[in-house]
Amino acid sequence: MDLEPDVSSNYIRLGQAYQRNCHFDDALAALQKAVMLEPEYHRSRQDLGEFYFNRGRYQEALPHFQKMVELDPSQPIGHFVLGEDYMNMGRFAEAERELRLSAEQGETPVGLHTLGGVLMYQGRGREGSSYINQAWTRCSKRP
Repeated sequence: MDLEPDVSSNYIRLGQAYQRNCHFDDALAALQKAVMLEPEYHRSRQDLGEFYFNRGRYQEALPHFQKMVELDPSQPIGHFVLGEDYMNMGRFAEAERELRLSAEQGETPVGLHTLGGVLMYQGRGREGSSYINQAWTRCSKRP
């Protein structure tokens, strides 16, 4: 595949194609190249962070998700993926903070459910159940 050599979005697409075909080393190299070319590009950070996250490499995903939030704190997806990453590392207070920010900026059933789970992990079952119930209610109202 011929790519324009200095366009990170091309490397993101290439990394995604490699992942779909289980060429994970090539996918990682392409996604790292995308971040190297445009370290301030939100999407390249998200894709590389998710690559690590989906392989249980939460510590390696962390700086990419943190950078997403730094680049655009108004985007709920950045707070959501950062919160999920913190949750998987057992850093529940930080996960709660990020998931609450995500919920405030754009509630989704998945975000509310994840926030509920984090609260339950912290021994706050009643509060956590409330968020999980809100998530189920929103899902049941969808066409």
